Amino acid sequence: LNAAQPQVACMAWGELHFFDRNEFSNISITAHDVEAYAQRLSSKTRCQQSTVALAEKTPAYYYSPHAPLRLCEALGSPRLVIFLRDPTSRAYSSFYEGGDVTHLGRNANGFHRLVEIEVAIIRGCPDSAQPSGDPAIDHERSAHFRECCSALVGSSFGQGSWLGCSCDLSDFH
Repeated sequence: LNAAQPQVACMAWGELHFFDRNEFSNISITAHDVEAYAQRLSSKTRCQQSTVALAEKTPAYYYSPHAPLRLCEALGSPRLVIFLRDPTSRAYSSFYEGGDVTHLGRNANGFHRLVEIEVAIIRGCPDSAQPSGDPAIDHERSAHFRECCSALVGSSFGQGSWLGCSCDLSDFH
């Protein structure tokens, strides 16, 4: 595009983590919240006045149980685009680029062990590992998940604690 053409879309920098915040798990979005979101979004972009669409990327909106409802409350019928990435390369990237989530070591052996543990958790705690989309049900399931996950990683992998076992609604931003 050149300067004479309007900018069609503009992407915010970073992840805003607005609609997945814990405070929205059981309350609706207000007009004040929508204004705060609009200000936050515009502060993270450098868009031309003629921009047709603003966009942001927050992967947690995809798996947060309450984010889709809050998006619709705030934006009506938004047009959403979800980019899916190869799960293996996503996990690998997150392991090496994300925060230090484990004492396994950031090397091939550490990554392999992480994958073994996470796959065992999904297989060993299937009834409680996947969100239902209902915050009340997910909150109830989270206690069962923590117990199942902690027991599994302790007995099968000798881990005294595992960050992946502490998922709760309060873990969302």
